[in-house]
Amino acid sequence: MSNIVNQATEFAKAEYAKHDPMHRWDHVEQVMDMALYLEDFYRDETDPEVLRLAVIFHDIWYENYDEHADRSVDVAIDFLKIKSYPEEKIALVTRAMLDHSWPHRRRDWDSRTMEWKIIYDSDKFHLALSPSWYDKYFSQLYLPETKIKVQEKRNEILC
Repeated sequence: MSNIVNQATEFAKAEYAKHDPMHRWDHVEQVMDMALYLEDFYRDETDPEVLRLAVIFHDIWYENYDEHADRSVDVAIDFLKIKSYPEEKIALVTRAMLDHSWPHRRRDWDSRTMEWKIIYDSDKFHLALSPSWYDKYFSQLYLPETKIKVQEKRNEILC
């Protein structure tokens, strides 16, 4: 793991500890696990560092749903600028972060890069497993590998 990812992880763990139980560090770990699983299928199309940073910061500010993506981006930008992270990579990280959020995804544009698709699917994966959320989220998943994994997990749960 790169130094910036390690630094972001340490910073983020403290920030996520302040959140409601649904958006603490264990949520980031769940999203990261799925993102890394999906990244294996799309290595040639994915910047691993951008993906990891986007996952780490995607819900770092979560006082309310409507503002969480924009405010999380603000936190990420501040942190990454202090660390002298390249501006062009900050733009990729923050765009992926915004794309995990349904309002931004549909308002601005549909997902265009693999990192954006991976973070969206990874964040919604556990929701798609839930019987009450399955109908809403399953059809919106981008990647066939995510859909296969959801079906496998649902079959495990039902058996």
